[in-house]
Amino acid sequence: MPILLPPRDHRVSRSIDVPADVEDVWRRISSFGEHPRWREGLTEVERLPDRDGLACWAEDGDAFLTVETSAPARLVRRIADPGAWGGQWEIDLAAAGDVCRVTISEDGWVANPVLRLISKYLIGHTRTIDIYLADLARSFGVQEPRPRDA
Repeated sequence: MPILLPPRDHRVSRSIDVPADVEDVWRRISSFGEHPRWREGLTEVERLPDRDGLACWAEDGDAFLTVETSAPARLVRRIADPGAWGGQWEIDLAAAGDVCRVTISEDGWVANPVLRLISKYLIGHTRTIDIYLADLARSFGVQEPRPRDA
């Protein structure tokens, strides 16, 4: 029986509601140097020189480019040095009653077929997004954050 490989490219979207104003959430997510204060497991963030006019930040050694900023509604970041995988996150904020709905859409790719299997079936394409969204919600006092499909 042949193993069915997932496609190289994927798109996933997840969201969470945060009990805060859009502007407050925007300040939190766009202040990259402050991320280690609320993102569990992130120990170091460093501002790197711009690349092709785009702001570049390293998070625990992985570099990301800010390719779009539309305060306070949209932030797009891309992996600066793709290797075995690459892609970008589109983070969209919207007022939804008395909460801010945060939606992250990932357009990613995994080149190596074995890593593709691991990413899709063992780790899950949404794992990093879910961790980020849960950390963000906890930073605003949500006790048991539960990201969901957008």
